[in-house]
Amino acid sequence: VERLVCVCLYDALCELTGTSSKWGVLTGIRPVKLVESLLASGLHPEQVIQVLKKDYLVSEEKARLCIETAGEEQKITSLSTDRSFSLYLSVPFCPSRCSYCSFVSHAVEKAGKLIPAYVDCMVKEIAAAGESAARCGMKLETIYFGGGTPTVLTADQLRRVTKAVKDHFDV
Repeated sequence: VERLVCVCLYDALCELTGTSSKWGVLTGIRPVKLVESLLASGLHPEQVIQVLKKDYLVSEEKARLCIETAGEEQKITSLSTDRSFSLYLSVPFCPSRCSYCSFVSHAVEKAGKLIPAYVDCMVKEIAAAGESAARCGMKLETIYFGGGTPTVLTADQLRRVTKAVKDHFDV
């Protein structure tokens, strides 16, 4: 039902504005996740392309890009083991607050004074996570900085965070 409502709304807006998107109704979601699900259900890549075009109004070009991306992503994710994990380093501060943002983040002008203490806590948490991972025999695979705009940290603060990762994980 949700997809059908999206398609109806999309069709109405395309007619009203005279424009359309090559991504059809997939705008704002992770299209490869859908592609992986369709492939896992047993569909052949060409069948997935047809589903994307017919049911989600995706262009041929973008549908093929999704298939290609899913293939590349699968090569990478197949390297993971039951003992590998990713480390997410959240820096929930931004130069300003965007009206469309869904992250839990704060504008530096209002919350900037919290950053030094936040970095102190982050370094302690990285140490604890490293000890826990080592105890469990886990292997760090990827590191992701996000949650806001990590470059609001000073070079020194960023250096402290990355040094903590280096000191407490096998990188």
